[in-house]
Amino acid sequence: MPNPTTMRETLAKFYDHFTEHLIGQLEAKEALLAAMYPTEDEIRQAFGDTLYSRFYDLIQPKPLTKDKICEIIDRLVDDRFSKLSEDERERLTLSELKTMLYTLADRSGNVHKLVDEAISLVLVHAALSEVPKADDERRMEGAT
Repeated sequence: MPNPTTMRETLAKFYDHFTEHLIGQLEAKEALLAAMYPTEDEIRQAFGDTLYSRFYDLIQPKPLTKDKICEIIDRLVDDRFSKLSEDERERLTLSELKTMLYTLADRSGNVHKLVDEAISLVLVHAALSEVPKADDERRMEGAT
């Protein structure tokens, strides 16, 4: 059986390292946390009470400015766009997508989810607009 003193010391060292790492990157963590979980309740729900209290002791998220949210939108859209197939990239116009998302930047919510859903909706809309309508197909059949 492991020595309880050694286990406590190991856990204490891990916690100290974990804490130093978080404090060292506080600004990035605040931005990430605020972008993904804009309210305390969302943080608590996502991490559970135990981790929530640890995070919240170190990182108290502040609301992001619209400029910061637009910066996050730029990074997320560019990242998601780079992972799309060539066909999907041809269906999206980056500047239009970003402009549309910027208008939503001052609303509270998960920016990551907003970007993913917007890209999905634009792609679905583009795909559906390329599908011939049933009436068009019937007219074409009648013309031949």
